[in-house]
Amino acid sequence: MQAVLWTAFAAGVAGGLLGIAARRVPIVGWITLSPLGLALATCGGWAALTGAMLGSVLHGSAMLSQPARLRPLGFLFGGLGWGLSAGVGGVLFDALLASRLVSGPVALLCSLPVVSLLATLPMRLAGAPRWVYAALACTQEPWPVVIRAGWFGGDTTVSALLALTATAACLLVPGIAWGPGLAVSVIAFVLATLTTSAWALARTRRSIPQERRVRIAAVVVNGSPPPGVAADGLWPLHSLEYRDVEATIERYAPHVKRAAKEGAELIVLPEVAVFADGDGRERWLDAVGIWASELGTTVVAPYFDSKAPANTLTVVEPSGRRLAYDKQHPAPGLEPAPRGCQLPGPLPLERGWSVSTVICVDLDYEDLVLPVRAAAGLLVVPANDWMGFEEVHDRSAVWAAVLGETTVLRATGHGICSVRDGAGRLLARSSSLDGPAVLIVDAPLASRGVEDS
Repeated sequence: MQAVLWTAFAAGVAGGLLGIAARRVPIVGWITLSPLGLALATCGGWAALTGAMLGSVLHGSAMLSQPARLRPLGFLFGGLGWGLSAGVGGVLFDALLASRLVSGPVALLCSLPVVSLLATLPMRLAGAPRWVYAALACTQEPWPVVIRAGWFGGDTTVSALLALTATAACLLVPGIAWGPGLAVSVIAFVLATLTTSAWALARTRRSIPQERRVRIAAVVVNGSPPPGVAADGLWPLHSLEYRDVEATIERYAPHVKRAAKEGAELIVLPEVAVFADGDGRERWLDAVGIWASELGTTVVAPYFDSKAPANTLTVVEPSGRRLAYDKQHPAPGLEPAPRGCQLPGPLPLERGWSVSTVICVDLDYEDLVLPVRAAAGLLVVPANDWMGFEEVHDRSAVWAAVLGETTVLRATGHGICSVRDGAGRLLARSSSLDGPAVLIVDAPLASRGVEDS
């Protein structure tokens, strides 16, 4: 048993190190689960017993690549998820071998993808965003062609592909799971899937230059952080400057006017641009309405209303028409639940094209993908981050852009404002951490719907 424990521990450490490396070198993500597969094949009936330790080490080590404030959550729930799923994988592997219905290679091929998918369930059920529950799949963010494979089933498909290639690597190692012929078949299937994805992505890239361009802008002017409070995403809820509606209007006015003067047809402000309720809420929306009317532009104006309560935004058009959206995936215990279930869009604008809206981490949930793909137009995302977290969250926007085949603009307080086209290519970015950010881009307006895809 001691040898089994050391095998499990070594596999966990190796998998964890590969998980960290995969964040920098995406190709490593395709073999990150290989040590786990070899351990399952080697440990046999002990896999269920040692799975918790192996899984915790594996995912816990990988979480070292995440922002410091997120690591405890990842160690607790991520490690538990990987541990339980590794145990289930071991039981499944042994049961398949005992049944004599399949060989060792086939048993491993059935078990490792199950481990990969089950491992995401605890964090997924807890309501965590994609970059937490699908940490392994998110190593592929630099490769839109891999993300495009998610059209067949979202990030679950990407996780399954990574598990299949890791299994193929295990099948090439002599032992109980030795199966080079099966390994070649698995690799051929993965390559066929990626080839299909590459063809579809290339088609999208070819169509983008023919799409209509509209000038859009992210405008972010952060308030001062509250004294003595940690630099995190809760700044706007604690800073007195964010509760001063008049000061916020004055802070934003010149930058909004600048964006409009430079031709922006749509201006997007960040999540919780102001803390306003009652008369303050009406004063904020009236001021935004004046900007929209006098400047002839549409403004997406988020605010936090503690009386409603709601973390919400209002799309204000030059005519004065208002369209509202509440954040659908608020942080449990920190933000209010939405006042009703809403789709991201489309919101048909008076200027003749449509826009979809979500707020911050809403972007990391796949329930928006099909509606956005069907709506086409643009997807705009007021967001709020903090130093040490901004890079991770900005990278994740590529999933929505590629899966939705739609231009995505993030206007981010205390973070990175960016625009990506429907093929996942970064068009522009600007940090709001060092001062006011006014990011103006001529962005492609997606005209395709699901029926064209």
